[in-house]
Amino acid sequence: MIYLFLADGFEEIEALATVDVLRRADLEVKTVGVGSKRVTGSHHIVVEADLEQFEVLTDTMEMVILPGGMPGTLNLENSPVVTASLRYCADNGLPIGAICAAPSVLGHLGLLKGKKPCASPVLSRSWKALSWRRALCAGTACWSPEKAPELLWSSPWKSSGCSRARTPPKR
Repeated sequence: MIYLFLADGFEEIEALATVDVLRRADLEVKTVGVGSKRVTGSHHIVVEADLEQFEVLTDTMEMVILPGGMPGTLNLENSPVVTASLRYCADNGLPIGAICAAPSVLGHLGLLKGKKPCASPVLSRSWKALSWRRALCAGTACWSPEKAPELLWSSPWKSSGCSRARTPPKR
């Protein structure tokens, strides 16, 4: 199961486009509401998550994804379930996706030591450990928002432990 966490103030396109692409690829992904199943994005769009955070199970966890957005990123970082899920993935070699501002959560948890993650231009200027580039990090996927759909279709998803990945449809 791929869990995509949503907290109040999340970036709607980063979250919902990601869920859309993963589901089109026949991957099992569930959105998880932090604090409630009803979560409000940074542009005041209300979304009903598939699960509440207490329903997350590590025994079926294949990956965790965090969308960016403010204050959504800060709210994700303040969730004990989110941080425990991230640590579980890191400790068990499971992939983590962090979009735009969300790599800051991984950095504050110490999960980016020895890695060269990427993040939004604003974040990469203020936090020297991050660089602005369109690349996936070893073990941890971090990408810029405008490239998220392209990277979601790329081969790292097939080799990341997500066993049901398939190639994108022909256009």
